[in-house]
Amino acid sequence: MKAGQVGVLLLGLLIGTQLIGADQPGFLPAVYAVFPYILLIALPATLLYNAMFKYRLASMYGALSLYALAVLTPAVFGGPADVPDSAPRLSVLFANTWQSNSNPAEAMRTVLAQQADIVVLTEFNDRALSAADIAAMEAAYSTVMIGQTEFVVMTNLPTPNFNTFTTGFKTGSEFIFNVDGRPVSVFAVHPPAPNKRTSTAWFSGMTSISRRLPVGAQDVIVVGDFNTPRWQPMFSKIVDLGYRSAHDVLGEGLSPSWPVLGHRYPPFVRIDHAFVSAGVEPLDVSNVTIPGSDHRGFLLEVAFTD
Repeated sequence: MKAGQVGVLLLGLLIGTQLIGADQPGFLPAVYAVFPYILLIALPATLLYNAMFKYRLASMYGALSLYALAVLTPAVFGGPADVPDSAPRLSVLFANTWQSNSNPAEAMRTVLAQQADIVVLTEFNDRALSAADIAAMEAAYSTVMIGQTEFVVMTNLPTPNFNTFTTGFKTGSEFIFNVDGRPVSVFAVHPPAPNKRTSTAWFSGMTSISRRLPVGAQDVIVVGDFNTPRWQPMFSKIVDLGYRSAHDVLGEGLSPSWPVLGHRYPPFVRIDHAFVSAGVEPLDVSNVTIPGSDHRGFLLEVAFTD
């Protein structure tokens, strides 16, 4: 089998596993992480084999390119919708600050500098903070929740009610905030990373998340380190419930969040995501570099529509 045929076979297998909705075995999330890069192979191959008059191979690569373009285009060509100036707005910062972070104090200073209405952090090592660092958090936010859930939550909104649920061997949380008199649910999730040892727990965690999210809800925001690329078929369960990727809506679906430069390889995949329900309109999202973390956080601004 020649190189061109091998390429078609491998790319076809990748697309085929996505089309049939395969989420297992555990190595597939790593495979799906490179899905956007199909075009870097398929498009040049289409042009090359067409120029070589090998039209059969050119058509195969062309079909693969068209499929990839159809999937990726909505994640790139987006933008905020027009919303009334009177619509309530909210900013949410999410970040995995990394449990091995050697400088959590600098990471916290960066977080506080964003001045988000709601801050949700996972893998935050609060034990390494000084009393002065804790005081700075409490000066910036009237509510600082540490140790009550897996997540650190800070806000100047009224103290939220919260519920927890299992996501594999970790827990997710639903925080219910009062935003201008309307209850807004912010789900924070962090399922296990899928690998040979934890793929079953990852699958269980992702399934738990999709089952926990309310169907047809108006004011729901889901943020987290999903440890999963957007192209994973499992995400279709969340989309089928009526949720949209905020990054896709705003044309930032291909922006990577992991790993941060300085680690083993440059950032190439987004595994930190935000999803919103029908009544929540994304207005802006930006990456936030967290000192000492292997993840980029994000700052999301939304408006609430009736």
